Amino acid sequence: MKFRGIIKPKVKNVTDSFKSVIITLILLFFFFQTHAQEDNKYNWTVEQYEFVNQVYGENSKYSKKVYLNTEISKDWINEFLYDRNENGIGTCSFEESSFGVELDRLKEIKFGDNCIDKKKLPKKVTLIKGTSKKNHLNISQPIIINHYAFVYTLTSSYEAVEIYINDHSGWKFKCFSLLSGEL
Repeated sequence: MKFRGIIKPKVKNVTDSFKSVIITLILLFFFFQTHAQEDNKYNWTVEQYEFVNQVYGENSKYSKKVYLNTEISKDWINEFLYDRNENGIGTCSFEESSFGVELDRLKEIKFGDNCIDKKKLPKKVTLIKGTSKKNHLNISQPIIINHYAFVYTLTSSYEAVEIYINDHSGWKFKCFSLLSGEL
């Protein structure tokens, strides 16, 4: 009988310790999960930031302010691809066999929440949501597939998709497809 009195408190202590360990592990899991989400809250790639900095940054051909519109409709992809024919699209020809393949991959693009780290953008680029700024260049999130970048652009006089190619020395304008308006 003396053993029962000793065993019960020890079992209770082991059970309480086990509960404490489980609760601590659960709390640590949630802490690290939340911390990992904070680190990944920006869904742009390094390559997208590099593209915007090179093409629209301080040393680019654009001397005026550029507006990066985070709420531009994704419908421009369908409108852009609608003009495709056997020779190319817009002013772009299918001389490179990979270009047609990259165009096909545009249909598969899934857009995220478009969370952008403003500190990684050039000073000339301003983030806006919703209404586009007239008389200024408005751009969408660049879509980069292999060594091609596709950017929807909008001004007061035209709407187009510009295509750039990365030739290992940086991003170079390749061609465009006019969706509406005049250049």
